[in-house]
Amino acid sequence: MSILIEIILLMVMMTISLGDGILEYVNVLAGTSNSYELSTGGETPLMGRPFGFNHWSVQTEPDGQGSRYFDPSSRSFYGVRCTHQPSVWIGDYGYFLVNALISPQAFDRSQTSVSFAPLQTTYNPHYFKSSALLPDFEASAMGGVRMEMTPTEHAAFFRFSYPPGMNSRVLVRIVDGNSSTPVVLDKDRNFATRTSVNNGGVPHGFAMFIRGKVDPAPSRMHNLDGSIALDYDTAENSDRLTVHLRVATSFISDEQARSNLDRELPSGKTFDSVVMEGEAIWRDRLSVVQFDEAKQSSRFLRTFYTNFYRTQLFPRLLGEYDEQDQVVHYSPYNGRVMPGELSTDSGFWDAYRTVYLWISFVAPEILDRLLEGEDPWSGRWVMW
Repeated sequence: MSILIEIILLMVMMTISLGDGILEYVNVLAGTSNSYELSTGGETPLMGRPFGFNHWSVQTEPDGQGSRYFDPSSRSFYGVRCTHQPSVWIGDYGYFLVNALISPQAFDRSQTSVSFAPLQTTYNPHYFKSSALLPDFEASAMGGVRMEMTPTEHAAFFRFSYPPGMNSRVLVRIVDGNSSTPVVLDKDRNFATRTSVNNGGVPHGFAMFIRGKVDPAPSRMHNLDGSIALDYDTAENSDRLTVHLRVATSFISDEQARSNLDRELPSGKTFDSVVMEGEAIWRDRLSVVQFDEAKQSSRFLRTFYTNFYRTQLFPRLLGEYDEQDQVVHYSPYNGRVMPGELSTDSGFWDAYRTVYLWISFVAPEILDRLLEGEDPWSGRWVMW
């Protein structure tokens, strides 16, 4: 009861004054400097929509490093990672990577990473940018690739800017892909693939279905054992080349992934408009709680809003909209499509007296959705 009284008093004392600048107090990198010997929080830099179907992060470590795939001091960049990992102790499932590669010669099939400059990289809840992706640091004279990404509920929009005079590639990499991975490449610049990577506890046939569309049309589209390589020749890149990639996901089917892509990132929607949409959603979400900026230190505001942002990431909502505009979800219990929402990726025993109580104050409309669905234990680890 004393906790409830303290929270109510805190809410009463709050005043509105931060306005549009509230996202400046969110530090997405907080808690991400970790090792087995010393942890500052066990976090990864997560970007997405509140309680989103996917999160998007950065992978700096080689495959095979397990759940600790990000090091803020690393200069290696394996790509932006679509992730569902709620904790380094639980691991990831349904993940894949998107990267941008350049080469003065033909691409080496084994090339999957580049170098990048952490200090030239921007992490926001709704937006990612890295301004200098290079094959290696010795190549800095030719200029690097600029990669930007902004997420939606089930999708993400990428914008790449490649330096002139280079062979350029967008790589959608499936970590567990092989020669039998179903892949679709068509003349309308669409592609489809899937990944079944998981840590156990899923039914037979589990998959994350991936649909994408690229603009402009590449010189070639390759199936690299389930991964998708979209190549642009040097001749097409006499000036700085801008490429847009829309990619969407589903746990239900390839058709559902295509529907999610059309719903959230239709062809007429621009990259910048999606950035502004995501920014507005996060600003509105965090603005539920505001302080008199003149009476609080910047350190307090950074700490508060960084933690507030983290409380709006999990549990994850796995609902998708069917043809009748009804919410359905893939069930990890029976492998079938079931009606309603399903929430997951939250340690309920860690959170029931903290996060869920907080959500009941700041996002009561979400709490109803979190408690829907077939699982009587809201938010537990359902794909582990």
